[in-house]
Amino acid sequence: MWFGTDDGLVRYDGVKFKKYNATNGLNNRTNKVTQIFVDAKDNLWVTFDCSIHVLFADEQSFTYVHGFSDINAINKSVNAIAQLSPNIVTVLTSQGAFLFNTNFNYNNPQFITSPTPLIDLVQINDTQYFIGNNEVYTLPANSNTFVTTDAAVLPDEVNITSALSFNNLLYIGTQTHGLFILDQYFNLIREFTLSPASQNIISHEHVSSLTIDNSQRLWVGLKSHGLVLLQANTLDKTFRFDPSDPHSITTNFINALYTSDNGDVWIGTDRGGINHFRASSEKLYHLKHSVLQDSPLSGNDVTAIAVDKYQRGWMASNSDGISVYNPDTYVNIVINQQLAGLKVAKLHIENQYAWALDEVGITKIDVDTLKVVSTYTPVNSDLPAGNLMDWLPINNEQVLLSHQGNGISIFTLSDLSFTHYTVQNSQLPTNQFGQMININGQIWISSNLGVHLFDPEQHTFSHFLFTPEQNINLINHITSNSDKHIVLSSNNGVHVFDPLTKKFVPRNFPDELASMNIQATLVTEEGVHWSTLKNGLIEYQNNSRRFSWYTEADGLQGSEFNPGVAYKNIRGMYVFSGLNGITVLNPNALVKPDIKLQISEMKVLYQDGSEAFYSNIHHDSMIFDKAIDVIQIDLGDVNFSTHNSPQFEYFTQTGMTKFDDFKLVFSPKAGSSTINIVNPLSTFDNFIAPPVKLNIEHPIPWHSTSFGIIAIVIAIIAAVYGSVAFRIRQVKRTAKKLAQLVKKRTDDLRRQTEISRLQAEKLALTVAEKDSIFETISHELRTPLTLIQGPVQQLRNYKMEPEAQTMLNILVRNADRLNTLVKKVFELSISDKLPTSTANAAITDLSLVIRQLANIFTPYTEQRELTFRLPEFAPLKVTIPLYNLETILSNLLSNAVKYTQQGGEISIEVEADAHFVSVHITDTGVGIADHEIPLIFNRFYRSQSEHVDIEDGTGLGLAIVEQLVDKADGLIKVSSEVDIGTRFSVIFPNTLNQTYQPSNVDVDKPCILCIDDNEDILTYLENLFKHDYQVHTANSSIAGLTIAKDLLPDLIISDIMMPEMDGIEVLNALKSDHITNHIPVILLTAKSSQASRMEGLASAASDYINKPFEEEELRLKTRNIIAEQESIRRRYIESVSTVEPEHKFEDQMSSSKFIHQLNNILLVHYNKPDFTVQDLANLSGMSDRQLLRRLKNETGIGASEFIRNFRLNIAADLLKAGKPASFAAYEAGFTSPSYFSTSFKKLFKITPKQFSKKQKLESIIAQNT
Repeated sequence: MWFGTDDGLVRYDGVKFKKYNATNGLNNRTNKVTQIFVDAKDNLWVTFDCSIHVLFADEQSFTYVHGFSDINAINKSVNAIAQLSPNIVTVLTSQGAFLFNTNFNYNNPQFITSPTPLIDLVQINDTQYFIGNNEVYTLPANSNTFVTTDAAVLPDEVNITSALSFNNLLYIGTQTHGLFILDQYFNLIREFTLSPASQNIISHEHVSSLTIDNSQRLWVGLKSHGLVLLQANTLDKTFRFDPSDPHSITTNFINALYTSDNGDVWIGTDRGGINHFRASSEKLYHLKHSVLQDSPLSGNDVTAIAVDKYQRGWMASNSDGISVYNPDTYVNIVINQQLAGLKVAKLHIENQYAWALDEVGITKIDVDTLKVVSTYTPVNSDLPAGNLMDWLPINNEQVLLSHQGNGISIFTLSDLSFTHYTVQNSQLPTNQFGQMININGQIWISSNLGVHLFDPEQHTFSHFLFTPEQNINLINHITSNSDKHIVLSSNNGVHVFDPLTKKFVPRNFPDELASMNIQATLVTEEGVHWSTLKNGLIEYQNNSRRFSWYTEADGLQGSEFNPGVAYKNIRGMYVFSGLNGITVLNPNALVKPDIKLQISEMKVLYQDGSEAFYSNIHHDSMIFDKAIDVIQIDLGDVNFSTHNSPQFEYFTQTGMTKFDDFKLVFSPKAGSSTINIVNPLSTFDNFIAPPVKLNIEHPIPWHSTSFGIIAIVIAIIAAVYGSVAFRIRQVKRTAKKLAQLVKKRTDDLRRQTEISRLQAEKLALTVAEKDSIFETISHELRTPLTLIQGPVQQLRNYKMEPEAQTMLNILVRNADRLNTLVKKVFELSISDKLPTSTANAAITDLSLVIRQLANIFTPYTEQRELTFRLPEFAPLKVTIPLYNLETILSNLLSNAVKYTQQGGEISIEVEADAHFVSVHITDTGVGIADHEIPLIFNRFYRSQSEHVDIEDGTGLGLAIVEQLVDKADGLIKVSSEVDIGTRFSVIFPNTLNQTYQPSNVDVDKPCILCIDDNEDILTYLENLFKHDYQVHTANSSIAGLTIAKDLLPDLIISDIMMPEMDGIEVLNALKSDHITNHIPVILLTAKSSQASRMEGLASAASDYINKPFEEEELRLKTRNIIAEQESIRRRYIESVSTVEPEHKFEDQMSSSKFIHQLNNILLVHYNKPDFTVQDLANLSGMSDRQLLRRLKNETGIGASEFIRNFRLNIAADLLKAGKPASFAAYEAGFTSPSYFSTSFKKLFKITPKQFSKKQKLESIIAQNT
């Protein structure tokens, strides 16, 4: 399509516009194009104010053929170009006609002067008529003079502006007298003029252009009043500019009209650009709110549509009320007062009343008076909820209502009552319901989960849910097809449900449809689907790849449509609504033209680096004189349809390739090659439309010819032979030199190897001596240290002078420091000998270790008022021995506690991915300077910074940590900022493919350890108890003893027959150890003899159960033993919080030697404020963790709370003796009276002062009685 503008010549190929200028041969003094014409030989004629140019069919550049160079050039402005005969092209000007013979020289045209300016050339019954501005002429053969024809019917003062012949009729447009229609004999058929007697259709108007479309309608372009369309010489419609409608013409000033081969009409305007009227759009129109006339809509955002008994359309607009539009009278009445809400989702119209459903409630409207009768909302009626979506009659008395987010309601019209169904009061699986439909008497309801069948007799629901593969969470619209299947428009395509089989029916819709958000769908009797989207409307059907996509450019109201609004009117037209009005289409007549491809431009890159452009291509074969490297083809669409992400295919000798955006690049085969370009969605008589074919021939490069290939092969062979021969000689010389060099290097290497072996043996001896020295020193120092610490601790029990007490405290502190240093030296000496993580595949539960360490460090963090955050997560196994993991994390946590000031924060985080398990320990302490971070893992290194001069240390902890992490094939990282904090990250390989999951295990549940060498038994026991207890397992007796000492479970269930140690030996080992002797044990065995049973019970087993055992028996016995343990703990807690009996620590819990031992230790040390949990653990002969776990088992409280309760009971005795509260606090080992008062009230439910008053009062009462 070519367009002439005031700014030059423009071509449109259906995809893009291209401007032609001097580079294309158009060398003009002005850019204004006056006329364009394509002659019988496909040559393009273009005239400017002063020149004529022709683009010949086989050329790529315009040729200058004639110019108006005389003084009257301005008066020779071209008015039209026409084909006078097969070989003669005439150019009509204001002074006459140029005749160009296309068989001869274009530069010498014949010029014939006319009496008046020539406007156009028309043909009627084989006679050519030249139309002047007020006369009509003929040009006899071989004549140089125009002959005037009698056209007396035209007024004398008429000024003709345009002319057109069709069906032996002559249409003449004038400047001031409108339009005349004459027959072949120039008799007047009809006129449209300013005469009062005429039909004043084209009044006050200058006719600027005429054209006939493919429907034989006359288009009349008016100079300043838009367009008039005549059908059978009578008015059909008019087109005017409407600023409120983007689909109207862009201006009323029409310059030119043209009908293209596909029936589209192109409208050239003055300052309004090009307007394109698509022939396919005639079966589609829209209604919009307009400011220029009585609008059929109150607003453009239409949310509901219905028709009443008077065939009036009811259209609800978002926040703009309801429009009742009469299409016969064009009268629109708006109902926008007294509606329940603003956004109507459904209009249901009966004979007398209309019901409007919205977000607030229901509005009842009289159809005759169009007055609101009443409203029903949750405020003024029994309507249970708003957000109403649909209305479906059940019978004459009842209506089914669906709510978005509020379930289903039944509305009884006779008594205006409502029955409500939701997830809370019925078997409904959701409260999110949408539209409903009645299929053969069955009521179906859509929801976000599926479709639901409602039984109107029983008021029950049956549910048919979507599958995960369908990926549906929203139904926008529900309808049916000719098969009485339910068609669901969803957020993920269109789905079809058969209400008879109650199953979803597979459909072979186009692939592009599967992921589309479908707003609404209507289906024709032939199975053609019309679906609206958020960005257009599509037409498609089952078992077909083809689909048509309509956009706003095709005449839609807009691109975005509203969900759930689709309607078929009585004329069979489909009505859809969107944000910009209503679209109405004829589904049986609307056909969108397929994209018809044609080569628009071609860019050729030659192998020599040059290039060429082709834009005037009329043949399907092209021959090139140079070898081609790459060809780029730009395609056009000669149907000028709208496009929405089209995809095409092209075929060459190498196969098929897909491409998009109307552009492809390929390399043709040398010699002759063919490319076929197809639109796979374009069909013709049910077959894919013929392809765009292009044959290309270009020279074969010499090196691709037979002679060239032979020459190249010979040259390669010669080059290879010469190179190989030269290389052989060179290799021989080099080999001789290398042999001498290798001999020399071999002798040197032999000597170096011997030296390295002797050095390695010496180094190994040195390391062994170092380890022996470390072990000997650490071992030999422990005995004198014990003899120092013991007497020093005893000396602290004696009263002495303050100066002596100070010196003694210095001695104690440094003895403890020396003891810590000895321990670290010993750990360092044995760290190299500890097994690596892969040596014996030791597996440790990271979550268990973190929980145990948290229990140990919690008292220290509480004492320093630190916030301690740690994760709760399911068991996560890492390949590292338990001792190593405890040592790593304990050292890092110890440093965090040491170097974090009061009120700070310490946190533990755990992460796991496919490759690594990471533990992050972060504190808000003093931090580490950047230059010191590389040094902190060195042995005995102590920071010299003033920021860390807080705690004493050995400088060995991090060195041990690094060694143990290396043994686990792990990595340790550190990041820190001074005065901000430090973060240590320990990263272990995830060799067991573990995943991090938040804990669903209650850490307060009793803990059970199961020991058995049979993995199936362990799995069975874990599944049996995991819901009620924390279950840990060990697959050997040795592992079981290790875990038992570390974990101190509430109960152990052990098999008897095991390798290494049997169950009786395990039981004896547990009972002989003061750390584990309190743990009850149930023995399981396949031995059923009475002797075996007696042996087990004699070894202090809590019970003995034979295999196979009854599951319920084992469960009950376990529960009873755990319950007894819990009863003992409760009695202890009750006894501690009761202050009446004195000397309770000797009298109560006398059956527990362990508690008796701890009480004796505390009787000696309770008054020392710095007496800690670690001190109590050391004196009781166990670790901090073991002490904490055993106290939890026997008392239900931690070690820190146990010490505090003991001191509070001592203080209570002092208060009963009449001592002041502050004295009692300090004497019992508290350093803060306020903390003492708070702790006292928490335990005894009374303050110290109140307790003292109570004791005095009871003493007075006792004395008086």
